[in-house]
Amino acid sequence: MDEAERVYVENFCAGINTAASKVVIYPAEFYITMTSFEDYTPLDVWSTNCLLAMFLTKDWHQEFLRERLTAIYDRELVDKLLPF
Repeated sequence: MDEAERVYVENFCAGINTAASKVVIYPAEFYITMTSFEDYTPLDVWSTNCLLAMFLTKDWHQEFLRERLTAIYDRELVDKLLPF
């Protein structure tokens, strides 16, 4: 991401972390799973964005397979095996 976008995401994370630090009683999920809040980071923003993009498509499983195959084989071969 470029510098302006990075600053925006870091400020977004800082806002979430500030708000979370003022919470007295966390949602039930934290108590059920016996976890605590961890600072929200730009990596969390990116990961959430990737997961949403993946699961909001009808062919997420094929895209996942395509990415796994490109780690092993040439992109050209993968495109022939799994055309868009």
